[in-house]
Amino acid sequence: TDPSHSELRVVIQCRGPSKSRLSLNTTDEEYSLSVEVTGKVATAKIIANTFFGVRHGLETLSQLIDYEEAENSLQIVNFAAITDKPAFPYRGILLDTSRNFITVKNIERTMDAMAATKLNTFHWHITDSHSFPMVLKSLPNMAYYGAYSSRQLYQPSDIRHLVEYGRVRGIRVLPE
Repeated sequence: TDPSHSELRVVIQCRGPSKSRLSLNTTDEEYSLSVEVTGKVATAKIIANTFFGVRHGLETLSQLIDYEEAENSLQIVNFAAITDKPAFPYRGILLDTSRNFITVKNIERTMDAMAATKLNTFHWHITDSHSFPMVLKSLPNMAYYGAYSSRQLYQPSDIRHLVEYGRVRGIRVLPE
């Protein structure tokens, strides 16, 4: 690393169609990332076939940048050539909010951590026979009688928000 770099240029090339939804076996998440330094300019180039590959490349690039406290500056490696793709199509976690209510903000934090580590599936155990914190217009009494409290509910807007929050981070939400 060299603190004298004054500019970082990022070039992104997405070769494939702009598929905006993940699917289990057909989404290409592969990418290549190169970093080169010429003079005071560091150039990072990310090439992928999908948005999800580009997103993973940007995540890897962010992990190659570090703050140097003594220099009060950001530093990046002088050279990198990385080609990466997932070994498994399903990389995820299961979160059981039917037994232990977790706020939307904390679920977002969990998804941020998943995105940083390139996990792609958030299996959300949102209801069960002893707790039903999901509000449904078609069955309004289920949440009324089934949730632990009226403050521990997931509104339809919360669920839509978390599905979109995950999608832009390369994460599928599988509610159960």
